[in-house]
Amino acid sequence: MVLAAWVAGRVLTDRHVWSQYVFWVPTEVALASATALWALAVVLAWVGGSKGRHAKWRRRVEAFGLMVAWAYTAVVVWRLPNAMMAGERGTSAGLRVLNWNVNGVERIEPIVALLEKEKPDVAVFVNPHMGVAWHQVYEAFGEPRALVQESGILVVSRVSIRRYGTCWLGVPRAEGDTRARVDPGRAMYVELDATERVGGPVVAWVVDMPSSWRLRRWETAERAAEAIAGFSGREVRRDEKGNYSIGEEGMGFPRPGLVVGDFNVPRGSGSLGLVTGGGMRSAFDEAGWGRSGTWPRARPWLHLDQAFVGAGLRATRYEVIDAGAGSHRAQLVEVVGRSRARLRGVP
Repeated sequence: MVLAAWVAGRVLTDRHVWSQYVFWVPTEVALASATALWALAVVLAWVGGSKGRHAKWRRRVEAFGLMVAWAYTAVVVWRLPNAMMAGERGTSAGLRVLNWNVNGVERIEPIVALLEKEKPDVAVFVNPHMGVAWHQVYEAFGEPRALVQESGILVVSRVSIRRYGTCWLGVPRAEGDTRARVDPGRAMYVELDATERVGGPVVAWVVDMPSSWRLRRWETAERAAEAIAGFSGREVRRDEKGNYSIGEEGMGFPRPGLVVGDFNVPRGSGSLGLVTGGGMRSAFDEAGWGRSGTWPRARPWLHLDQAFVGAGLRATRYEVIDAGAGSHRAQLVEVVGRSRARLRGVP
């Protein structure tokens, strides 16, 4: 029954309210429980001297099902075949992007230490605390840099930002949620002048979805997708001299080449495709591997912070990093242009 519930969760993910909670149970917990129960059944049958032929065949079928489930986990969930590409990490001359939901981070030291260690080309911070001396963070990031801060999203970049826009996702409060703070979700797009890194400009989306566990994730994703597609705010543009100006009203976010953020649903959820749109691929699936999670930081069972790449880009590195502070772990992704990836032998 545990194995059957796990299969149902993997197939339906968060398309229904009941299945979203089943899918949120970590694969390792579900399969370890099913395996332990199967082993207990075998031991009890042996101790009790059970010789029923049907019972033996049932246990053999269950054992085969468990073997298939663990194999699926190794290949699809943990992406262990990507470990063979580990030597490719850090060798690209592409674009390195760091994304961190810094909720709960009230000291500058872990942020500066992370920047100095990873040296990202673009750093995206969500939910920045006002008590942090962010001007020191900018100094630690180094020159050259561009800076965008709006609606609780902060982007610091070594490459120029041509334009950007932000919107609230408008997700209503979940029924039964009595918290004083309402979290409607937010999103931002920035167009990065990354021609020298990946062969052309890159439109990157930053998405921060609401976190209430009571929300129906499929409906939440639909509402977020509608808000992004219906964006009608004014776009902020930057000229060659570094001056910003207000452009015309937007007609939806431009098509992304990269999407990062805290989606508050586990990796593999069906609702993710509603938010990011068709054609986006998980950066973890392309370049990550192993048991991976971003929340809660101390013992990350769920991979809530994620990155996706679109046509023209290829992820060559994906890592989850514990910066030692806050409630989330950070994620680091490196992308290259498809043409450069082919030259390096990456499909």
